Amino acid sequence: IQYPHGCLEQTLSTAFPQLYLKYLVKLDPGQLKRVDNFIATAIEKMRGFQSANGGFSYWPGEYEAHDWTSTYAGYFLLEASRLGYHVPAGMLDRWKKHQKALANSWTEGPEQGRLAQAFRLFALALARDPDLGAMNRLRETAGLDSPARVLLAGAFQAGGQSEAADDLLQKCSWQV
Repeated sequence: IQYPHGCLEQTLSTAFPQLYLKYLVKLDPGQLKRVDNFIATAIEKMRGFQSANGGFSYWPGEYEAHDWTSTYAGYFLLEASRLGYHVPAGMLDRWKKHQKALANSWTEGPEQGRLAQAFRLFALALARDPDLGAMNRLRETAGLDSPARVLLAGAFQAGGQSEAADDLLQKCSWQV
């Protein structure tokens, strides 16, 4: 239990596990209050990381959004909201719009790019805004590695496409 500080990745990596802490260990009322305050602080702090286009930069006030960390930030906000923490709707709406634009403009590239796209599509599906066209384009990508396949299967499952999810998992080599 500690204050979320630093770059966006450090802030998220400190705050994210605190979302689940009360489900994993017994916390006294003071600890519960500190956790709730730190999560609320992280969410508020994230406003300074969000760029005008809805993505999240690595450092506060930077103009350019960081691809992977933007998805990580949205995933954190979705989970925080799901668990009852206040997340400003505008913050999530701008994030979803940015993620949709990236998902639709994505072109096949290196393995890390495919993994980032799969994570983005998974997060959008969790946000109840799956991009089936982008999901199907990634699904048809040759040489999709296991971590990207699993995330994409999760996106299809969350988007109500169980058969597509099962198909991806059956073709998975399970090598990481």
